[in-house]
Amino acid sequence: DAADAADADAAAFADLAATDLECRGFASLPVRAAASEAAARAFAAARLAFDGLEAGPPPLGGRTTDSANASGSHRAGALSSYNACREGFVFSNGDSYGVDGVPEFEPATIALLSAASAAARSLFAALERQMQLPAGWFEACFGPLADHSQWHLKRYCPEAAPPHATTADGRRVMLPVHSDPSLLSLVLHDAPGRQPGGLGLECMVGGAAGGAAAAGEPGA
Repeated sequence: DAADAADADAAAFADLAATDLECRGFASLPVRAAASEAAARAFAAARLAFDGLEAGPPPLGGRTTDSANASGSHRAGALSSYNACREGFVFSNGDSYGVDGVPEFEPATIALLSAASAAARSLFAALERQMQLPAGWFEACFGPLADHSQWHLKRYCPEAAPPHATTADGRRVMLPVHSDPSLLSLVLHDAPGRQPGGLGLECMVGGAAGGAAAAGEPGA
């Protein structure tokens, strides 16, 4: 039926992505309709929550003292230089919370994180097939994904960009080069289609200075 066909298509795309991950270190995946709708609801709720961020959940460190396991909100410039131009909400290890005045925030973000976790599991399953590992190997070795993952809802703050953080042609850089301490990083953007002037997502390959390959079209 239609559901089985959709699952087969998703598995096929995951297999292609696993090949790209192994060969290039990054991959692009289509977002299923249900996940796209969940993302739209969560991003809409987050926009409302950002407006009242000071009255939202406890700041990071208020719930835990370990940033690897922290949950809560932060303003631009908090935690590390990678957040110099970003503010947002962090959810660790299955944690969820509400935001005062935005009743839809918690259920919407739970649905989004569930959809994102499903995508991650699909990729892990594809990698297991590709690497000829037993099914469920990643979660068996590193723990259940729901209890060993961290998700972020971020918003860029261009006004916070330091004047010296620019590319050679003068465009602002709001997220510097960095590495994620994770087995797998998923990035979902809230603006569909092409974004004229956007720098896109880049992946450094080979560890060489300047050795970057864009994951997707420039400006996408």
